[in-house]
Amino acid sequence: MPSIVDPAEVRGGGWTVTRGLIKAIGTAFPHSEIECIADPARGRVAHGIRQLIGISRSALGDELPAKALFTRTTKFRRQLDAALANAPPDLVLINGSDLFWVLDRLPRDLPVVVAAQNIEQELYARQVTRASRHWLPIVRLFASDLGKLRKYEWEGMRKAGRMIFFSEDDRAMAMRACPDIDSITVPPMFDYEPVPHIPLARDRIRIGMFADFTWWPNRASLDWFLSRVWRSVSSDVELHLIGYGSENAANGEARIVAHGTVEHARDAFAICDLMIAPIVDGAGVKVKVAEALYNRVPIVATQFAVRGLPQQARTATRICDSSGEWIEFLDGTAPRDVASRPVPAEVAALFSTSRVSDLLRDFLAGSSSRLIA
Repeated sequence: MPSIVDPAEVRGGGWTVTRGLIKAIGTAFPHSEIECIADPARGRVAHGIRQLIGISRSALGDELPAKALFTRTTKFRRQLDAALANAPPDLVLINGSDLFWVLDRLPRDLPVVVAAQNIEQELYARQVTRASRHWLPIVRLFASDLGKLRKYEWEGMRKAGRMIFFSEDDRAMAMRACPDIDSITVPPMFDYEPVPHIPLARDRIRIGMFADFTWWPNRASLDWFLSRVWRSVSSDVELHLIGYGSENAANGEARIVAHGTVEHARDAFAICDLMIAPIVDGAGVKVKVAEALYNRVPIVATQFAVRGLPQQARTATRICDSSGEWIEFLDGTAPRDVASRPVPAEVAALFSTSRVSDLLRDFLAGSSSRLIA
């Protein structure tokens, strides 16, 4: 499984989805062996340098877009070639549309399925829009690269032919552009035992935001929430920021506790009475919204944050969109009322690996008969 993330690392939604996907495949095919060839996470400086190299190469005429060049390292290619030569697999599952370049390195008769973490061009288009507010002179450079990415992504889907999506909205968008591909949507999935949601037993309500705060859509959304909502909330609520990079995300705001990376996701949901997802930018499915629902912890979110989730999950989420709606919610009795009602068990079950494994078994077996031989 060539992967854009290393599932052994604990970072954000992409890592969580990848671990769940591997677990669900293992449940569907209990005698299978999954070899993951992953692009490891880089430090902030190394990540930025790698991005700059990709943009530069794209601008200088490379046919691939920068997002593909970011992962197409010599080390990654050598690992992939060695794995294919050592033991040809029954199926190649490419985890992440950035890796469509891998298709050209595979034997023609080898079955392939691609798992799309996002519609990458949608995410990149939002980045270009944000960049245009500050770096107008280089927007043309990014716009040209975005054009390459659109062509690369749609052509990659058509060439692969079989796709797994984690968002209903992503699948709908892809099917409009590539109507002939075979595809399914599975929600983000989790395989650990959640901590039971305990009714409130304290005076101050603890609301939490669990995210990778180095990921620009999460940081932009938190900045919006702090500036447009939090500073106007006068009630006695406490905000807990949990996850990678949260130590540097509070910006000195009052009534905020930063926890950093937690050892296990269930620990994040045990800390709080109520979770929030004030997401206003980004793309794809919001994994931490799904994970809160899986843990049966009530969550308040924007409409944007529940895009692509099953309809039953959306109806179990309290929606606040405008800053005024958020302030009114947090300043009233609603947080305590919402926090006292756990998410229904049938909604939580939507995100279990055991539920998704049957769907994956049928779809992947249709890609390679050797999986059920």
